Amino acid sequence: MPEQVLIQAERVVGHGSKQKLMEESVTMAGLKIAEIVPTLRHIHATVKAGKVIIQGTLHKQTLFIGEDGLEHHLAEDWEWSELVAIIPENDHGPVLPGMNEQTAVTVENLIWEFDPGSRILVQKVILLVQVKVTVTDEISVKTDAQGPLLRVRQVIGCGKNGGN
Repeated sequence: MPEQVLIQAERVVGHGSKQKLMEESVTMAGLKIAEIVPTLRHIHATVKAGKVIIQGTLHKQTLFIGEDGLEHHLAEDWEWSELVAIIPENDHGPVLPGMNEQTAVTVENLIWEFDPGSRILVQKVILLVQVKVTVTDEISVKTDAQGPLLRVRQVIGCGKNGGN
């Protein structure tokens, strides 16, 4: 027989996404670029009124062939930040500081050109920043042994301040 229980669940308040283009030119002491490997580090997000500020580091490993014919390594860190506007899911309320965020940042594309004559390496990196803003709600659900299996937080008790 189904029973009513109180659970905690994340409700999506809004979402947003944005592409970020980063570009840099650097002079290399090399003859040829073997490989450039980008990775994302130290991603941090802050929810503001109607938007989310995302900050992070793009770490790049550049492998190149030097004038000595050997493979060399250059590590670079590019600090970046982006402001993502959040589109509300409905009119029940705006995105506010203190709400939860779920952020996914990926390297969407890396384009580079190397001119061996001038030894200038031009790098362009496109990041895709995706954000969901949520709030933790308590909702009442009916349990059913035949229904789907879900993992949720059950509310055991709640209280109110005040009284005598």
